[in-house]
Amino acid sequence: MNRKHVMGFHQQDAEEPEKEKEVQQEPDVTECILDAYFLRNDDSGRWTSQDICDNLMDMARISPAEVTGYMLKHDYQLEREDDRLVWVKK
Repeated sequence: MNRKHVMGFHQQDAEEPEKEKEVQQEPDVTECILDAYFLRNDDSGRWTSQDICDNLMDMARISPAEVTGYMLKHDYQLEREDDRLVWVKK
């Protein structure tokens, strides 16, 4: 049985505590930001997906999964360098 507890003026399911939702960008916004980031970028082989997320943190919250999808869609491939996987242009 699903029971609700009254907490102030907000009801919350007893079995499902409220979780903080992660804000995700619209796909076209993410793609626009990544397009601009890689425009005239010759640093192929330097960045991991997390590096790219960290570099763009001041602009938007983009997840490593979103970066990975973008990179695969735009003909980048992964290459092992110094015990880490980095993106290189095919």
